[in-house]
Amino acid sequence: MTMTEKFKKKYIPGFDCRLSTFRNCLALNDIVLSNSMILGLAGSLIFCYNDGKIYSRLPHFVVAGINDQSLEGLAFNMNIYLIRGRMLGIEDFRSKIPQFLNMGLPINVAINRGLLQEILGLNSHQINMGFHYVTITDYDTKKRKITIFETDSAKPIVITEEQLETIWFSDLKSTRDYIDPLQLVDGQWYAFFCNKKLTNDKLISACYQGIEKVIINFFHSPVDFIFGYQALLNFQQMVYTLVEDQNSIDRLKDSILLMNAMESGMSGGGLGRKLYGYFLSDFSSLIGCDDLKIIASEFSKLGNKWKSFVKDISYTAINQKDTRSFSQSLKLQIDQIVSDEIVCMEELRLWLKKNWGYVD
Repeated sequence: MTMTEKFKKKYIPGFDCRLSTFRNCLALNDIVLSNSMILGLAGSLIFCYNDGKIYSRLPHFVVAGINDQSLEGLAFNMNIYLIRGRMLGIEDFRSKIPQFLNMGLPINVAINRGLLQEILGLNSHQINMGFHYVTITDYDTKKRKITIFETDSAKPIVITEEQLETIWFSDLKSTRDYIDPLQLVDGQWYAFFCNKKLTNDKLISACYQGIEKVIINFFHSPVDFIFGYQALLNFQQMVYTLVEDQNSIDRLKDSILLMNAMESGMSGGGLGRKLYGYFLSDFSSLIGCDDLKIIASEFSKLGNKWKSFVKDISYTAINQKDTRSFSQSLKLQIDQIVSDEIVCMEELRLWLKKNWGYVD
């Protein structure tokens, strides 16, 4: 069975390109985990709100439920040797990538997804400000053809070297209206070697560590003006301002639409809270703990509340509705969400302290 055939057989679609490509490359090594388990093991669930006043990578405020450190978190937590690099061009690719593929390592390359969808004749409605990982499983050196997998389909895609060069090095040749300077499309890639023996005991230990990371990053964030408890309170205050000022809604429309995209398409829905609830539920079954299953249910409910809130505020921005008619509802929603978010994290912290050890 070729690498492409095995990858397709073990493949499941995902939402976040880092988590999805990592999960499917693990499955190629016969470590088959769900998307929710990968999120839990990464420890990358977070609340992020960057108002752009101190440090901003984009000309918008940003709200997200999953951070961009998932590859590092998974590598550390699962004792995986992560390889990252940057190709200098297609000639560099020709000389180096076959070596990795011959060792049985698929290569994940950071591309411009909008350009790939243009090549495939698809309509792209996604915000195109950063990069997007896809996975290379085969390189036909004679025909100069590359086989890749997207994160939302098990169907392999065959492209030419020229097409790969277009989507993989685009920021070196042209500019975009808005771009995240830490997610440039300039030849970046990653792969990894993994220990193929993942026992239940090791998986359980890794799950505990992933939960601990989430708790610490919420209550003791190293970047508290962007991530965690204080950022959540800052966002709550920003919502108060928005709903009282129609001009703020108009001015921040693009930011609100970006928040909608982050909620729906890049976090599994509900800013990742629903998927994290599934992880906690699976982990509770693994260790036989009904108390954790109750907390899991609360995270899933929290995800539904986030989903509803983002939908409502996005509707207001898109349709230019008078925010006064929505203000009371939105304020009540965000107040309940903030309260529930803090309660969920505190209950999880107390559970972890009781069942695994000290967590401040």
